[in-house]
Amino acid sequence: EDDAHLFVFPSGTVLPSSGYLVLYSDAAKFSSRFPNVTTITGPFTFGLSSTGEALRLFDATGRLSQSLVYDVVAPWPQGAAGNGYTLELVDQHGNFSDGGNWTIGCIEGSPGGPLAY
Repeated sequence: EDDAHLFVFPSGTVLPSSGYLVLYSDAAKFSSRFPNVTTITGPFTFGLSSTGEALRLFDATGRLSQSLVYDVVAPWPQGAAGNGYTLELVDQHGNFSDGGNWTIGCIEGSPGGPLAY
């Protein structure tokens, strides 16, 4: 657990229900690859471990809003770690820390929208 890795959303950021927001590390590179995705913010200056990580989302008052811990062992989907695929949430109302609620996404993910099954 590394509390030095923090990303603070810009003041006034609002994510509507069932909305999507992409965190980028390089705006020019992202926009050249995905020019139609406009719901972006960043830069996200650190990576996430391919061997598991704890993620926490706090609201504007500092109250914990959502958290999850992902891993690379079953029941987490095998094959995403280090292979260019993303992990994508299956049920946004399910348990975020349940590996069975995630699936291997496509190469480079599905930025700005849900995974197209």
